[in-house]
Amino acid sequence: MSKLFKMSDEEIGRILSLHESAVRNERLSGKKTDNLLIEDMEALPEMENVPLGKVEAVQQALVNLGYNIGNTGPNGDGVDGKFGEKTKAAVKKFQTSKNLYSDGIVGDNTAGALGVQPLYTKAASGSSSSSSGSGASSESATDSPFKTREEGNAFRKWMHKNFPNAVKKFDLNIEGDHTNKTIKNVYNSLPPNWTTTTYGMYYERKKGLAQPDKTQPKKDQLVVAPGLNPDVFKNINIAALDSTKSTKVCDKAKSGTDQCATYINQLSDKVDNVGDAWLAHNNDSIGTRTKTAYWGLTPAQQETIFNIFKAIEKQGGPKEGTEGGQVENIKALQKQLIKSISASDLKPGDVVGIYYPPSGYHEKAFHAAGKPYFVKDSKGQWQKGNTIKRGEGFGMNTHVGIVAFQKDGVPLVVHNIGGTVYSDPYNALKGGGKIMWIRRP
Repeated sequence: MSKLFKMSDEEIGRILSLHESAVRNERLSGKKTDNLLIEDMEALPEMENVPLGKVEAVQQALVNLGYNIGNTGPNGDGVDGKFGEKTKAAVKKFQTSKNLYSDGIVGDNTAGALGVQPLYTKAASGSSSSSSGSGASSESATDSPFKTREEGNAFRKWMHKNFPNAVKKFDLNIEGDHTNKTIKNVYNSLPPNWTTTTYGMYYERKKGLAQPDKTQPKKDQLVVAPGLNPDVFKNINIAALDSTKSTKVCDKAKSGTDQCATYINQLSDKVDNVGDAWLAHNNDSIGTRTKTAYWGLTPAQQETIFNIFKAIEKQGGPKEGTEGGQVENIKALQKQLIKSISASDLKPGDVVGIYYPPSGYHEKAFHAAGKPYFVKDSKGQWQKGNTIKRGEGFGMNTHVGIVAFQKDGVPLVVHNIGGTVYSDPYNALKGGGKIMWIRRP
């Protein structure tokens, strides 16, 4: 059963006021709006009728497009199912970018542009209702891509066969009306990581006779991150970029530095100061943290981190090297904390923290990043600080990189190792590296 939540009377009153103002402004601006007619306001449903999953879908779509909606939720990216002020502000920015009326209401027009289900829609009678997915209420067939119910059902069945995840996301029934909002919304939406071809466009090419084209986006399609410094970018061997394996794209003579963080500073005009790799996790000047493996720590993980810190202190501080001391314990902890990262989590320009097993600085990274998280009591003994007790850990990674490119739909992480620059698929980093956090400038 879907999680539900209830809108307060105060919030309903605020929306009524917004609607009244927006309807007047729509007539003046000529922009499309999701606002309902004033005479329909009494029928506005309470938010308890809107499944929580639909709010999360709206939030995830905004995050995927690069909008900052905070750091709440299980992944620390703001996707928490609560339609708060940050989510509303992001919706407004999105609406402005699409020349929609900027009111923060996710109705039919805004939802269609985002590729999600609306939180509100108009019922056939003209009164408002909460969105009900792929219900049978029909609309004008003039803007429908299908002439008959049979044509619509053929598309529905094709979607169920080839895109089951999308069917679940949009709540598209296998049979139904060929002119309702849901089927038109699906037809005009982009599959994840596709940049130009919608489900409908692809269907028209295939007519339901073939499996989805796994090469979308088209082979060799290259997306370059915005804001790259041309003087540094010109030294990268673009022809060597590969979406399937790690490739060297710049030698030591041309990289300009042997420091991973310094190289990002030089390559990206949007990033001024990454700082040490192990401190970058908490460096807000880089951009908004959209994902991290270091938060949501269990009590056992908190205790493991504390014990490793105390052991490093006891041995007289961190030691360099890939073996000995607490290195193996730190590596084991890092492996335990690794979370799954998908292509949709990354956007060209993102700065990423990397757990890089071959590094010789595991203890230094752990100790330097962790020291502010521990305090000494009146007896001079180390204790866990409140942040660690809340389950929010520090960036114990040893390496950083930047998503400078996307090729064949695969995000490519560019990073400097000892002066040599590599470009790696996000899920096949050199040396067995793993992305531990993401910050978006």
